[in-house]
Amino acid sequence: MSATTAEALISYGSWNAQGRKNPAMAFLESYTTTYFDKRDYTSEKITEWHSPEFYFQGSDGERHHGRDTAWTKIKELFGAFKSQEHVPYFGVTVPITGEGDEHAKKDGKKRWLIAGFANAHFDIVDGPEGHANGKTEKVKGADGREWDLVLNSAYRFFIVEDEKAEHGGCLLEGTELFADPGRVFQMMQQRGMVR
Repeated sequence: MSATTAEALISYGSWNAQGRKNPAMAFLESYTTTYFDKRDYTSEKITEWHSPEFYFQGSDGERHHGRDTAWTKIKELFGAFKSQEHVPYFGVTVPITGEGDEHAKKDGKKRWLIAGFANAHFDIVDGPEGHANGKTEKVKGADGREWDLVLNSAYRFFIVEDEKAEHGGCLLEGTELFADPGRVFQMMQQRGMVR
């Protein structure tokens, strides 16, 4: 087994000025706060933020390849939520340079891996049974805002440099999500969204 060394940016806490010094981390912050968590999922916006080769891998381990196919799966997965906010608390950003890494390509473009953890805050759509069958217990996020649900999640993002990209010269090439969806399904059952 061979190993490659590279300089890493380690981020503690939420989005910050230190992280924004790295183009990939600056891109991911903008992606998350101005696009993904705003839920503006129009076709035009999807192409602004994702490469044509974009893939999504959910907690079930299944990969969905191609921007349109992957985005259909993301909309299906996040369709249960009416609002959301992802607040990172730890991340590591490294350039992808190693031989043998499936994300290292020989097209001359810089690529980065960002691996980290975030608290994902969600409000769930009211189902036929109403708002949790009349139960309105909320969970407070770190900023004091109340949410239906807060999940501790892990992510891996693959970001590629693209001189034509509208947002910081980068596009998202891949997202891998690691989270336990059990509590989400439980709340959806309470609201009559799934049986």
